[in-house]
Amino acid sequence: MDDEEPLEPETQDETETVAASENSDETLYCEAEATPAVEKEKPTHESSETDLEMEDTEKFFTTGQKELYLEACKLVGVVPVSYFIRNMEESYVNLNHHGLGPRGTKAIAIALVSNTAVMTLELEDNCIMAEGVVSLTQMLQENYYLQELNLSDNDLGLEGARIISEFLQRNTSSLSNLQLSGSWNP
Repeated sequence: MDDEEPLEPETQDETETVAASENSDETLYCEAEATPAVEKEKPTHESSETDLEMEDTEKFFTTGQKELYLEACKLVGVVPVSYFIRNMEESYVNLNHHGLGPRGTKAIAIALVSNTAVMTLELEDNCIMAEGVVSLTQMLQENYYLQELNLSDNDLGLEGARIISEFLQRNTSSLSNLQLSGSWNP
């Protein structure tokens, strides 16, 4: 029977803690802080690093991608493309025929500077023009994950051709496939 006495106070403390957590904002705040403490402990186990932990790190970097894109849209004054928001963490994003224009392209380029997920980006027939090409080439100087880009039928003109040519001569990106058909108007 002596063994039962220590169990009763623990049970009472647990009951009080549950009641306190249901009624106290402080307890909820403390519980929210407990999760990052666990995350901080992961790197201390050097020998237990796995591919899953590396994926967690990549997700951490893409957490604010949606917010970044929405801010970029406000900055350049365009309506966000919901399809891009839903798919910005996929490896293939098809934004063909979305009517982005140069400013919409700039907002997407801003979001893609730090994006590590998108490897193929389809931007065919969006009237990007030379101004949009400037935004894309600036993004490509920072983003080494994007490998394929389709800029076909975008009215890039001679200025767009010059910008792309200079960019490719510098060879500062990881692009392996760039499609430009139908982008030059005589």
